[in-house]
Amino acid sequence: MTDAEIFVRRIADHAEAAARKSVDYTGFLSEEEQIEGAAVLKTLGARFSFFGGIERAERKVCAVYTEFFSEEWLSFPISLVEITLNDRSAEVRHPDCLGSLLGLGLKRSVIGDIVFHNGKIYVAAEEKIAEHICSQLDRIGKYACSAKVADPSVIVSNERRFETVGLIISSNRLDCYVSAIAGISRERAASEIKAGNIRLNGAQVYEATKRLSLGDRLSVRGSGKYIVDSDPNECTKTHKNRLRINLKKYERSN
Repeated sequence: MTDAEIFVRRIADHAEAAARKSVDYTGFLSEEEQIEGAAVLKTLGARFSFFGGIERAERKVCAVYTEFFSEEWLSFPISLVEITLNDRSAEVRHPDCLGSLLGLGLKRSVIGDIVFHNGKIYVAAEEKIAEHICSQLDRIGKYACSAKVADPSVIVSNERRFETVGLIISSNRLDCYVSAIAGISRERAASEIKAGNIRLNGAQVYEATKRLSLGDRLSVRGSGKYIVDSDPNECTKTHKNRLRINLKKYERSN
């Protein structure tokens, strides 16, 4: 079975489990997996809801439940782990934190968003492994740390910071954006798209001629994630009739 087929089967298994016991929960899903999972569940006629334990979360758990189960009864098995570095002046990034967590032998599916807030690091994690993280995590990268389950009153939001990036492209086509962002030829950009290395609004896209719109989210493997911040139909043009497009690039300082 392909990875895609395995994922579809896994989501279907959650729907079957929900039919037996009224509700079932997945692990944390990426944005792409949420889109694909929702499509599968709609086909099966299942009810579902997503939650990531953090406001504006990107990675979320999916609750699958029957028509006899009220959404108000959902209790997502998510805990928020609060990590404090012993050296408050230490600078660590998102990959440092994720690497240290995975180094505990954890699967990616039990870890949600990782957020830096008020000098601390907060990790959304499956409830069943939160205490394991707290007892075993003593270092982020080369820096010593301590961890505990955050007080339920703590509210953390995954506020993203952006850098404005200006592009000049010949046409409002996906391959033009990828070419300009990655600094490669249109032909190479088309190959990257065909290979499935580009995502648009969380889903893989394979059409090089795809037209983009204001607010679209574009992910280029190796070059980052962006939001289209100009309306391609109303943007200014150069004297050679090329489009001036502004993008917002997700900063990954953490």
